[in-house]
Parts: sequence; C-alpha cells; structure tokens
Amino acid sequence: MIFNYKTRKIDMKKTMLLVTLALLLASSSFAAFCSKCGYKAGDESVFCSKCGTKLDGSAANDSKHSETDTLALIDDKFSPVNDFEIFVYSSNYLTCVAKFPEFQILFNKNIKDIEEIEKTAGKRDKQIIAYYYRKWEILKTLQDVWSSNIGTNIRKQAYMVKFAGVLKYINEIIAKLKVGISDPDLKALETKLNVLLKVYKVTSRYILVNDFRLPKQQEIGIEEIQEDKVKVIHLGDWFESVVLTGSVETSVENLTSPISGWVSKEEFKKRTDGAELD
Repeated sequence: MIFNYKTRKIDMKKTMLLVTLALLLASSSFAAFCSKCGYKAGDESVFCSKCGTKLDGSAANDSKHSETDTLALIDDKFSPVNDFEIFVYSSNYLTCVAKFPEFQILFNKNIKDIEEIEKTAGKRDKQIIAYYYRKWEILKTLQDVWSSNIGTNIRKQAYMVKFAGVLKYINEIIAKLKVGISDPDLKALETKLNVLLKVYKVTSRYILVNDFRLPKQQEIGIEEIQEDKVKVIHLGDWFESVVLTGSVETSVENLTSPISGWVSKEEFKKRTDGAELD
C-alpha cells in the first residue's frame, strides 16, 4: 500500500478547518443577545451594556459576575450625577447653574434604563440606586438655591458647604453598601444622614455661633457631629444690617464667608427645633 503524504496533509487541513468552523458556529449560537435592542453582550454579562435590559440564557447564571455587572451598570447610568458633583466641587455656583441643564439631559436619558435595572435588582442594588437618586435631588436643591434671586451670595455659599458634606457622606454609604454592610449599621448611617440633610430653625431668642447671635427663625444646618457637640452653619438671610457680636456691632455686609461654629448638643436642642438630636 502506497501512503500519500500529500493527500493526508490536505485531509488534515480540511479537518482542522471544519473543526474551527464548528467551534465558531457553536460559540455564536450560545452568545447572549439582548431581547430588547438586539445588542450582542459579553459571555458573562447579565445586563445589556447598551440599554440595561436583563439578558436571558446561560449568560446570567454566574452570580458573581451578575453582581459585578449590575454595579458597573448602575455606576454607568448614574455617571451624569457623579460628573456634575465633581463639576460642582471645582466650579463657582454661577457656572454650575449654566451647566446643570446639560447634565440633566444626560441623566434623563438614563432613567428608563435605571428603572429596568430596578425591576430585577437585588436589595443591595436597589439601596444603592436609591442613594444615587438622593444625590441627584441634593444637586437639584443646590441648583434651585443658586439660580434663585432670593438670598445673598453668602447664603448660597453656605448651602454649598452644607450639602457638599452630605454628598460626600452619601458616597461613603454607597461605598459601604458595595462591599457589604449589616442592616443595623446601615440604619445608623441613615439616621446620621437625615440629621445632616435637615434644615433647622432657631426657636429661642437667639443661638450663639462663633460669637454671632443668630436670631429666632433663622435657618441653620449641621456640618459635623461629634459626641457632645455639632458644627452648625447659618443658612438664612439677615433682615438687620448689623448683628451683635458680644457687645460689638458687626456689619453683615462685611462677611466674606458663612457664619459657622461648634455648639454643644445640649445648647442646640435647647435653642432650635432639633430636639431629636442624640
């Protein structure tokens, strides 16, 4: 029998070609495609990276990759919120007012996708989404204060100082949710967040903050909380042209930054509507 090496070589090439083709067809047949937009997803994707719809089939079986993909998608859909927050820290309020509509348009485009993610999201992911929404509401509040004709520039600065601290605190909560946190610990963080968010009013004749007497009905916020004291910041506007600093009259018009300072918790609860403060 004569063995034809040339023919054998050709047959081997054909066999390898057929095997390669079969593998390509098989991998294609098992690829995940979005049922909503038809976009081809990665082998381990759980949500469509284009529209946010949850994918069907074997691509959604790996829970580890599911969590990673969902978190990445949530971060991506809320990127206009995070981007505007960064912009706020590096810009003055007039520039922020002018640029806000651009970020709002970008975020509005993502809302339907976020709602789709929420439909199948787990408890932790829904909590993260809720905190992202709270960040957006705070940024909208700042936008409203900055764009209003009511109030002085000092008041607008004060709101920036107060809510910048709140935004950073929410970022801390989101970071802890991503790595895992118990319900009691989350509840404690939420309690503190509500205190930082609230705008309080002076209920006594005045409250003394850094030698300034803030009169009744003036609005104040809390910047920081320690064991027995809180750092407060004045958020209101003055109707008087001067305020009493001890026995000295000081012109409010000369202020270049908001009035802020430390007050004991006991004094704060006594002179404001913050009696619930622990």
